[in-house]
Amino acid sequence: MIPFSERAINIDAGFRCTLECPGCARTKFTRKGKKIPGKDLTIDQFDKLTDYFKRVSFCGTWSDPIFNKNLIEFLKICKEKNISTEISNAASHKPVQWYEEAFKANKDVWWHFGIDGLPEESHKHRKNQDGVKLFDMMLTAKYLGLNVIWQYIVFDYNEDHIEEAIKIAKMHKLKINLIESTRDFIPDSGIEPVELDYEDKTGQIGWKKMSDEPRLKSGFTPKCIMSDRDVSFSSTGHITPCCWTNISYEEKHLEKLFSEKLHINNNNSVQEILDSKEWKDFFNKLRNDSIDTLPETCVEYCNHGLNHNKESKRISL
Repeated sequence: MIPFSERAINIDAGFRCTLECPGCARTKFTRKGKKIPGKDLTIDQFDKLTDYFKRVSFCGTWSDPIFNKNLIEFLKICKEKNISTEISNAASHKPVQWYEEAFKANKDVWWHFGIDGLPEESHKHRKNQDGVKLFDMMLTAKYLGLNVIWQYIVFDYNEDHIEEAIKIAKMHKLKINLIESTRDFIPDSGIEPVELDYEDKTGQIGWKKMSDEPRLKSGFTPKCIMSDRDVSFSSTGHITPCCWTNISYEEKHLEKLFSEKLHINNNNSVQEILDSKEWKDFFNKLRNDSIDTLPETCVEYCNHGLNHNKESKRISL
């Protein structure tokens, strides 16, 4: 069995976000005139998830977690159940009082704040964001004793401000993560991701540089099998193998994972879903079928040139 219970679950807590980041799947989806799918995660659903998973990450595919009306209650549940918890927040459209209440509800949470560049310029990527306010909320969390990370995606408009941002981070004793993006951005967005050329050995400055090695068509390395890739919870109410498959509910080879039968409301536990024929068939297909017959999403994100059948035999259901 794949040890899913030892992994974290990446939760899309809803379907709302006030931002229009040009590299986001949500923005590309809505630009095509499509309606964002799903509903808000409920307390009953969250109880089922946290009865199984001991690590949760609120990092939305369609949404920013702050817009779920139950988020503060979720944080209290995580504290009661001793659940390791992370929140990724980029939207700034909640009052200061709400943030303070959320921070105090569970001080063991790691908060990741998406502020791409200096606070006053972050809105160039995070469309509609008040970066100055969000930075103040990050400092509030820090001074209340929470663990916070400043997530800084490097673009052409902020690459020359990295040193200044690092000085600010050091002044406030913040951890800052510099990230190189490989997303496809909307051509008329007015911004361009750039290669990250910075390293720091102090441990305070993190960086995430994507590999320049091209993806090969001759092999397949499914991260949901070969690594400890996080499982995902979709706003549609389904558990999926990763956040990439989270948004692929319309794809032919993945649609069975989004059936009503596998909806969390129609199962007594997470284990029932993972024991289903549909879930087992999905992983057997990844292990044994020709790469030409696999879901496009899986091939796109996990095609890195290792031998398919040989490597996939490391873990069996």
